[in-house]
Amino acid sequence: FTEIKSYGNEDDLQKTHTLFEDSNHNIWIGTQVNGLFRLQTDNDTKILHSSEMGYPKVDASCFIERGDGDIYVGSDGSGAFLVSPEGRMKQNLQQQFSVMGASLLSFCKGEKDNLLVSSWFGGIGEISADGKVTPIKYEGLNNTTNSSKCVRLMQNGELWVATQGD
Repeated sequence: FTEIKSYGNEDDLQKTHTLFEDSNHNIWIGTQVNGLFRLQTDNDTKILHSSEMGYPKVDASCFIERGDGDIYVGSDGSGAFLVSPEGRMKQNLQQQFSVMGASLLSFCKGEKDNLLVSSWFGGIGEISADGKVTPIKYEGLNNTTNSSKCVRLMQNGELWVATQGD
């Protein structure tokens, strides 16, 4: 085990929400109240905090890397953001992801170059390679609240969704 401590307040990493490793083997840490951190694995003493990246001090609930190396960061309450692999805030994607609501809970790889996203009260959606977000309709669920905690594309091509109420 490795204990990661931030250079700031001891409580900064107390409410870790999610972890992610990018293709450069950097570790991204999403917190519930203090934004995100990036630990450079080639220099374990260098931790970047949201304030150095331009990322707002909001929840970071999920990550996924795009084909170009940029990283989508989902927030449970503030929509989506795009950051560079070097840790620079590139874009607030709140409007682009608005069809999913403001609370994004998970990302995963979809078919071809597409990605999938799940959201609290926004269901699930597909993100095309050009960044367009399209909701996917639920079919065959008896008591859906359209609230999806997690979405995964299985190896056999089936799409599995963890929903509230079903």
